[in-house]
Amino acid sequence: MNKIFFLTDLSKQNKQNITKIFKNNVKIIFLKNINSFKDYKKFDNSTLITFKTNIIVPEQYIKKFYGFAYNLHEAPPEYPGRDPHHFCIYNNEKNWGVTFHKLTKYVDSGEILYCDRFSIKGIKLPEEVLNVSYKKALNLLKKIKDELISRSQIISSEKITWKKKKYSRKMFEKLSIIRINYNK
Repeated sequence: MNKIFFLTDLSKQNKQNITKIFKNNVKIIFLKNINSFKDYKKFDNSTLITFKTNIIVPEQYIKKFYGFAYNLHEAPPEYPGRDPHHFCIYNNEKNWGVTFHKLTKYVDSGEILYCDRFSIKGIKLPEEVLNVSYKKALNLLKKIKDELISRSQIISSEKITWKKKKYSRKMFEKLSIIRINYNK
């Protein structure tokens, strides 16, 4: 039986949501950190998906999956990097997306295989963006589950590229500083 490793910080309930998508067609293994890889010797017939984690997977681990390592990014390709949901609100976006791409040693730079876009009109808080994005990410997994279960090579139907500017924690922290100017 094929295995799908999810490197994630998901809650127990959210892990159950993922397990339901794949039913009993594949063995799902949840890993919390890179050290967890040491518990497994063989990765043939396995797929890796990083989702809801800030861990950057070293190339040595990506290679163990022979081209079947992916990231499910809760933002569109215009928002690669960390904490994009905050920049979404800051930039007053009306549309958003989730992106499924090949995993490389560089954050959000692998070939984009799927991007589902959706309206977020009326959403005002970053947490709301995350909640909607999470649901849309699960929907995207449902759409491509057969390809993931069978370990079919996923081929993008359209050429989508990442925006060059990557958002970072440092950029978010800078955005969070409130400057008060007053005259005495």
